[in-house]
Amino acid sequence: MKPFFYLFMILLAPLSTLGQDHSIKVYLKSGAIMETNYIEINNNVTISRGEHIVLHKPKGSAIPISAIEHIEGFDSKLNKERYIKVVKTGTREIFSERSFQSKELSIFQTRVYYSHYNWGISQNTYSDDWYRYSIGDNQIKKANYLNLKRDLKKSQESMQFLKRGNEYRILELGLMAAGTLMLTGGIVKSIQNSSENSENSIPSEGTSFEAPHWTVFTGAICFPIAHFYARKRKKDYFIKALKSY
Repeated sequence: MKPFFYLFMILLAPLSTLGQDHSIKVYLKSGAIMETNYIEINNNVTISRGEHIVLHKPKGSAIPISAIEHIEGFDSKLNKERYIKVVKTGTREIFSERSFQSKELSIFQTRVYYSHYNWGISQNTYSDDWYRYSIGDNQIKKANYLNLKRDLKKSQESMQFLKRGNEYRILELGLMAAGTLMLTGGIVKSIQNSSENSENSIPSEGTSFEAPHWTVFTGAICFPIAHFYARKRKKDYFIKALKSY
């Protein structure tokens, strides 16, 4: 019986392999479908190239976002199923990947990288996540307060999370406004003091520059607090609101 058992297993193996589709499919707007086992998603825009994907290998074939409908399949490199849509933000198109799915809705996430140069010498890179969602088979929307308030109102739990997120949204806006006012006011005051001192033969004593200096400093630190704290907390609660719907 053992020879027949081994023969059966040998015949069954190719069938099980055929039943497993471990490729990523790129659906083009032309109707064509491309398959690959390697893909890079690039949402960063440079002078020479816009948003695009790279197929097959690093620095392989590049396809612009304008030619792509959507991408789906099993990514063996990340060991997970992926579904990526092309969405519009203003006049720009970006890739947005589904990061969460339930019976009610799907959450899509776009990670964008920014580069900041310090005095033209060193470069700091940080990322920012943009979120969108769709309820059922409806259109994909931005996960902002007004959209979420309208679409999640049926769920009391979601609205509680949204309320907390809105508190951080107001804090973010307040910090941005305060930072702008203090920074602008401090710079204007410094210019005025500098102009007054230049007109006098004897430099004015006291703290004529001290108040603008601290005003500028305080205004400047409002922006990172707004971005890295208030904005992040706002997003966290907005995502909790979506996941609890």
